Amino acid sequence: MLILKHYHTVIKFYRSKSTVMAKISIKDIKSHLNQKPSDALLEEILTLIKTFPQVREYYQAQLLPGDSTEILAKYKKIIENEFFPSRGFGKLRLASIRKAISDYKKLSPSVEGRVELLLCFVGQGSKFINEYGDIKENFYNSMESAYEEACELIASKELEKKWESQFEEVAKASKNSGYSFGDNITDMFNETFLRFN
Repeated sequence: MLILKHYHTVIKFYRSKSTVMAKISIKDIKSHLNQKPSDALLEEILTLIKTFPQVREYYQAQLLPGDSTEILAKYKKIIENEFFPSRGFGKLRLASIRKAISDYKKLSPSVEGRVELLLCFVGQGSKFINEYGDIKENFYNSMESAYEEACELIASKELEKKWESQFEEVAKASKNSGYSFGDNITDMFNETFLRFN
């Protein structure tokens, strides 16, 4: 009993001494940056670009907005690897897939790039289902939401004609799936594209 009491005392001590990093506000950062001369500010930005790949990708997307193919390819590969990695079996981690789409959205203003990632997710998921069989219902729900978001994005930019064949290909690949997934994808396709034919 004495050992157990001592153990709890030690745990409480270490928890109380644990260093929790204080969060700084945007105001603090602005104040810090305003104090720096422009050459020091430039050096700091260059250091960030060299240190953090996402900062480099951000500036690449901002400076070359029409040429984000390299960035898009990176995030498509992340999604593809969740289903069909070069080695082993897919882990199907929804969090990784959502993060890839979210990170791309933060880096690039390209709506069509985002649509391509959403379709990649649904297409790879359908391919996985066709090869290995059913998956959990929440995964189907996430793929349906991704397809719906892609349809809405395309419709909002009036790009239906340009993207119809890619959406149709994904819809066809989803046909032999469970939880009425294929039917739901086909319905979304029809609602978005058939009014133009």
